[in-house]
Amino acid sequence: YTEDYKAGAGVISRNSYGAGSAWYMGTMPEEEIFSLLLSAVCRDAGVRKPEVIVPDECEVVRRELNGKAIYYLFNFGTKPRQASWNGTLTDVLAGQNYPGGVEIPADGFMVLKEAK
Repeated sequence: YTEDYKAGAGVISRNSYGAGSAWYMGTMPEEEIFSLLLSAVCRDAGVRKPEVIVPDECEVVRRELNGKAIYYLFNFGTKPRQASWNGTLTDVLAGQNYPGGVEIPADGFMVLKEAK
């Protein structure tokens, strides 16, 4: 801030506490700046970009079991949607392998794991 009673105070600040940190943002920067800031915050926190990319109306949740990634893909839309990734994932329920991506059924879900 540059004026009024907030002059000299930070618009975006970070407070370390224990093993973590908290961020405060008293503004909404332009999208590009916000994206850069969020990328830095995520990197510092050890958060990675998702390995599975899903479009709008879809969601992906990643969990681990015995050191292997398991992905839960949800399509909340009324049309099938394409998910994509590098490598091959296996459908836990059907046993089918999907190299590079799969179509998630409309209003459906899939459970995928790293292929052996």
